[in-house]
Parts: sequence; structure tokens; C-alpha cells
Amino acid sequence: MVLKIAVSPDLIGGGVDEGYGKVADAFRANFAAGREVGAAVAVYRNGAKVVDLWGGYRNGITKTPWQHDTVVNMYSTTKGVASLAVAVAASRGLISYDAKVADYWPQFAQAGKAEVTVRQLLSHQAGLPALDAPLRLADLADLDTLSAVLAAQAPAWPPGAGTATTPSRSAGMSPNSSGTPILPGAHWVASSPKRSPPPWA
Repeated sequence: MVLKIAVSPDLIGGGVDEGYGKVADAFRANFAAGREVGAAVAVYRNGAKVVDLWGGYRNGITKTPWQHDTVVNMYSTTKGVASLAVAVAASRGLISYDAKVADYWPQFAQAGKAEVTVRQLLSHQAGLPALDAPLRLADLADLDTLSAVLAAQAPAWPPGAGTATTPSRSAGMSPNSSGTPILPGAHWVASSPKRSPPPWA
């Protein structure tokens, strides 16, 4: 169910520099049309913030207002920036899509991942749709901890056997009776009809 709430224009804060009025207009229009419950957007140009807008509710049920410093989960929005960074590195010869990930990160070779290529990792073919290790909130901000957990993670299926992506945890990742995660809406494409799909497919 999608929550639809009327948001007063008085709940929209922030501002934009001259020349960015259309961004503010589009932001306000999303609320006026009922397409947003709460949101924020910031745009930087040449290192200077030129757009800083927020509005609506951070919790549409309790109607807790969105503030200028409301923390937001980013989910997959960083994938575009990360893939662009890798593409630039590849165009400069700093990384090869067909090289093994372990050539750049030797610890990644653990648990049957020694032959995984950069291309397989970036195209969801490495068999790594989720992490098995329990993580605390503090672990999510600790690059060393996350790197060690990812390096130790065994693939859920043979790398290169197919591709799979999972929905964000907000879509509802819940364990079944055996404790195995059930990933509703997971997308699986088998590369070979002889291979079995992951258990959630």
C-alpha cells in the first residue's frame, strides 16, 4: 500500500540559488501532486551548494516533519555514481572489467570467489546478493568490517551461473522457518538451463 498524504506547502523548507528555481518548482510540484510524503534534495555545483530543499514528513503515519538534517537510507542510489567511477577508471586503464577482483583486492578470493571478474561482480553475476554475517548498525559505517565480511562471504550460487539482484530491505526481507532469507521480488536470470536458480527465485 502506498501512503498518500496531503503535504502543506508550509512544510517545504530550504532554498535554491538564482537559476535553480525550476528545481524548486519540480520539488514542490511532487508534493502538490501527492507523489511525495517526505523528501530532500541537495545539489552542488563546483563545490558550492546551489540547491538545498526538504519537505513533508519523515514519518507519514506520525506526521513527524522532515527536517533539514533528517537522515535517509540511500539504498541503491549510489550504484550509478559507483559505476561511473569504475567506468572512468576503466577508460584510463586503471582497472579491467575482465580482470579478477582478487587482482585488485586479494582478500576477496576467499570462499570460492578467486575467479570472479570485475565484470561479474558489477553485473550481479558473482552470487553475492546478500551478506550472511550479522551486522550491527555501527558495522555499516565501518569500511574495514564491511570489507572483511564481504571478502569472507561465500557465493549463494556458482559465480557466472546467472544474475540476481534483490529488492531493498525496505521491500521486506524476512527469514523463513529455517532462518533462510526470503527475498520477495528478487530477480533471477539463469545463464544456463542446467543451473538451478537461487532458493528465493
